[in-house]
Amino acid sequence: MTVRGHNVIVCDDEVGKAVALDMNGNVVYEFMKPADDSGNWIPIKVCCDSRGFVYILWCSGDNRRRVIVQNSLDSENVLRVLPVDDNAFSVTVMKASNKERLLVATVNTGKLAIYDLVSFRTRQIATRIPIKIVNIENENIVQYNFQYVGANVTQESF
Repeated sequence: MTVRGHNVIVCDDEVGKAVALDMNGNVVYEFMKPADDSGNWIPIKVCCDSRGFVYILWCSGDNRRRVIVQNSLDSENVLRVLPVDDNAFSVTVMKASNKERLLVATVNTGKLAIYDLVSFRTRQIATRIPIKIVNIENENIVQYNFQYVGANVTQESF
């Protein structure tokens, strides 16, 4: 659950919907599921960034795939579908040093993927490659390339 403006956004895994509710509990709008042929998608977690973009972690009905969907500011369109680890179970946005990052934690493998969120012409688009993967159990940290639509890719070390 997260709050955006005057709405509460919740994931209802029993009916397979992510919805925004007003303060009276009325459904204001429903978020779109990932568009592909696998059919049933179940929302697991939701968060939003400081600009109002909503990120929803979805699990495929067969529990084999997980994706994060970035929704448009009006919540009517899917801007980006980001495949993530199939053990992903939690997602949140963290702001530090004037940068926002999308954090995705796994439930069984003890990993934390960190994606930079950088503004590019009024859109924030994350790619499939995290900038960091942290294995919580043995503290191995690997940093990967990260790219945005229209931006150059650079590799950094952590």
